[in-house]
Formats: sequence, C-alpha cells, structure tokens
Amino acid sequence: MKRLALGLLVLISLAVSGIAQTTDWTQITTASSPSARRDHSMAYDSARGKVVLFGGEDSNPPWMSLNDTWEYDGVTWTQISPASSPGIRSGHKMVYDSVRGKVVLFGGCCDATGFPNDTWEYDGVDWTQAPPGWGPSGREGHAMVYDSVRGKVVMFGGYDGGFPNDTWEYGHTPNGVYWTQVTTASSPSARYLHAMAYDSARQKVVLFGGFRAGNLNDTWEYDGVNWTQISIWPFSPSARRQHAMAYDSARQKVVMFGGNVGVVNDTWEYDGVYWWQISTTSSPSTREAHAMAYDSVRGKVVMFGGYDGVTGNLHDTWEYDCTTCATSIAYGSGCPTAQPLALNSNPPVLGTNWLLTASSVDPASPFCLFWFGVTALNPGVDLSFIGATGCFAYTNANIGAFSAPVTSGSGTFTVSVPNNSALLAYALTVQASAASNSTAAGFVTSNGLTGVLGY
Repeated sequence: MKRLALGLLVLISLAVSGIAQTTDWTQITTASSPSARRDHSMAYDSARGKVVLFGGEDSNPPWMSLNDTWEYDGVTWTQISPASSPGIRSGHKMVYDSVRGKVVLFGGCCDATGFPNDTWEYDGVDWTQAPPGWGPSGREGHAMVYDSVRGKVVMFGGYDGGFPNDTWEYGHTPNGVYWTQVTTASSPSARYLHAMAYDSARQKVVLFGGFRAGNLNDTWEYDGVNWTQISIWPFSPSARRQHAMAYDSARQKVVMFGGNVGVVNDTWEYDGVYWWQISTTSSPSTREAHAMAYDSVRGKVVMFGGYDGVTGNLHDTWEYDCTTCATSIAYGSGCPTAQPLALNSNPPVLGTNWLLTASSVDPASPFCLFWFGVTALNPGVDLSFIGATGCFAYTNANIGAFSAPVTSGSGTFTVSVPNNSALLAYALTVQASAASNSTAAGFVTSNGLTGVLGY
C-alpha cells in the first residue's frame, strides 16, 4: 500500500473543479403547512415535481389518525382535496411508481378491523383503491421502496399482530398490477419500524435497523432475488427504530436521520460500502416517526414532522443538501464483462486517508495502477482501438499514475487528504488498471470514480 500527499493534485483541482458550497440541513419556512404529526408517509412525484404527504397521527387528544393529502413544491405546502381518499391511518408507507406515474400507499393502522391491507394509488388528482386480491396481510411499521430498474414496489416486514419477515413486490404481473410474495434464500429477521431506501446506482434495496425484542442496527441489501446482510466496517449507526431514510441519487448516497435510541438527531450516509456519520453545521431537533423523501429535481432531501420525545409532535420542514460532505461517486463499468476490475473507495474526508481499492485484479498481475485526473470522462473513451475490447478510459489522467502492489486479487492506494477547509467541494477523478491476458492490449480497466473532498 502506498501513500500520496495531495499537494500537486490540489493545486490542479483548485483551478478547475470548484463547486459552490451550501448549508447541509436548512429549515424551510412555508406560508402553509400540514399540522403537527407523526407516523405519516411521504413520496416524491418526480413527474410533477411534488413531495406528497398523507395521514399520520395528530398531536391533540385523543391523538386520532389523519387522512389529509398535502403537496410540497419546494416553496410551500398545499392541501389537496381529492374526490376520494384512503381512510384515516398512521404507520402506513408510500412510494412513487415512476413508470406508472402513481404514488402507491399500503397498510397502516387502524380501522374497524385493525390493520387495513388496502392498496391505494394517487395520480396527482385523486386517490383510487386498487382492486383487492391476494396480497400482504394488513400491517403497520413496514418499509417500502420503489425499484426503478425492475419497475417494482418492494415491501418488507412490519407488525400485523405478529412480526412477519416476508418480502412482497407490487407491480405488473401477467394478470395485471398485483402484489406477489417473493421467497428468498436468506432474509432479515422479523421486525417493524425499520427503514429502507433504493440505491438506483447499485440497483439494491438498502434496509437498516428496526425493532424486534429490542432495537436493531443491521444493514441488509436486496437485489430482486435475495437478501444479503452487509458486514459494516469500521462504523455503523447505533441500533434504532422509527428513523427515516432517502436516497440522494445525485451523490449516490443513502441518507438517514434520527430515530429512537433515546430519540436522536444524527445524520448518516451509506455508499454501499461504508456508513459515515455526517457532522452538520445545522440540524433538525431530535425526533422519531418523521418522514423523508428525495426531491430529484432540486437535489434535496425533504423531511417533515415527527415526534421529539419531549414537547410532542412536530410540523417543521427541513431540507438536506450536503455539498460540503465528502462524496465518492462511481460511474461506468470495468472490464472484462465476466469479472470486471472494480474500483471502490471511502469518501475523501478532510484530515483523513482516502482509501482506493481495486478488486478482481488478475492474481498474476504484480501491481495495479491508479490514474488520477481532474476531468471525468463519462461516457468513457472506448479503448478497443488499442485492443482493450470492452474497456473505457473514465478520467483524463492529467495528474498521473501511481502503482500499488496486488495482494489476494486486490490493490489499495492511500491518499492523505489535508485538513484544509479551502479544499471543500473540490473533485478528483481516478481509475485503476492492471495487467491481464484477457485483452489483446494486455491490460484491463476499472470503472471511474469521482472523489469530492469534504467533511
């Protein structure tokens, strides 16, 4: 493993890679707002550019559930008066089906029978109940996401009088749009009050925490076929329930806030390899049972309400936009197709080491090269003209190449990042290559990676 001081790299990046800084969490003052509540749900309608909120439990005795519909456009909240609506409920979940242009709602608590198992869809004008049929049991405290690659709503767990650990998908089937139970070889344990987000870059559902005979802090991923528990090192959020998560597709990070571990207000991000706690300059107060959604047009995570454990339910609106946070963004793909060379890294945090790891290296290769530049090539430059079929150049590599020895099929290169706030939000691009007999050129390349320096 080799170590590189960033002096030369920084001098080059300062000249060309500046990005404006913004505050991380910002409280938004709106002309109107939903009432204080907890256990509501939100989803972002990307076609109309609106965050949609429904229901929850209000803050006034006897703490009745609600069935009001609100929309947030980044400026203010507007209450919608649809002709029909789901019944009052809390603890339900909603996602946005971008293929069908519908917000999908399932379950919650409570109606005359206990836990409703009805499915509703909202098109921006009205709510429509989906035809009843075979589907999940009625429940609350479950988690749902929308898998935009496979066009499926994915649901896991919850509380229906017991603790099911079942996985369901909702979407097109040969007979129409229905729920289908998925049998997986492995699965998270039974739980409720957990949270999930869909990582569209890696095409994985990410699940964290929840409650079952105590709070949990395990991380799982679902790829549409099976659940895999992720071994998190060196950091993990503490065990918690009733937290909220959303996926920031611009920065390729799952963002998590708050939850009940005594009720906290910590912010965490997950990049598919590491969980990192984010030190924010401002922050919402402690809370649980809040709701979050990612506004992909404005690049903001939007949060509303929750319960703070002291004064009661809340009705504040916050937005999270962390351009001062260190970010590691992968793009493109390695070669060869059968076993591509892969490049991963932790975020380049100021004052720490940025670890870049190339994996799936041909063990016969004694070393691999890490090519640094200041310009990302995306799409990449096809290298088939020199015999490297299926390989692409993803960085201009104008800083240079540095070698690292290969051990057990991987090579790691360490960059020492100065603790200098003047470097915030500057970007470097990097790509790995290694000798291989799989191409006529005698080498293979990895995916590209952009590291944005930050906290």
